Amino acid sequence: MTIPRLLPTLLRDFDRAFSSLEEPLSQALFARPLRGAQAANVYRPAVDVSETKNAYLIEAELPGARREDIDLEFTDSNTIVVKGNIGPKETAQSYTDASSATSEASAVTTSNTDAHTPTTISAEIPTYWTQERTLGSFRRSFTFPTAVDSERVRAVFRDGVLSVHVPKPEQKVNKISITAE
Repeated sequence: MTIPRLLPTLLRDFDRAFSSLEEPLSQALFARPLRGAQAANVYRPAVDVSETKNAYLIEAELPGARREDIDLEFTDSNTIVVKGNIGPKETAQSYTDASSATSEASAVTTSNTDAHTPTTISAEIPTYWTQERTLGSFRRSFTFPTAVDSERVRAVFRDGVLSVHVPKPEQKVNKISITAE
């Protein structure tokens, strides 16, 4: 067979091979949430890890997270774990509380210019038509090539991004004195 005749067959075989890798690659490269049985409230946030001469920097996108729901811990001298939970903005209890607190004014009407019909914002528990925000527990572990200075780690959570500055240990020069015999 000649190459032009083999080309469609090769392309079809490549397409089949790569389509089976699409989901795992999507999860690894784009930090998509897990699907199916693994998706039981498990979330894998997008994380960047970079290195400078003196430190490592971990930046994790955690939209919707609260600072008090995020934990950082070292499991050994060179491994840090970032874990937490991103819950819904409002729970059924907060809808119930809002409903009882505003019994007289239980709905607010606004103008929806696109549909030319009013939109009612209610204190009732909503029925979702679509829910695209990612919610759930997460746990990410990062192992550095050498031990790090865990006593000087700094973490800042701002605008849904957790930034963790992990200093490398200071290089101490251990001067050895030489004695004459």
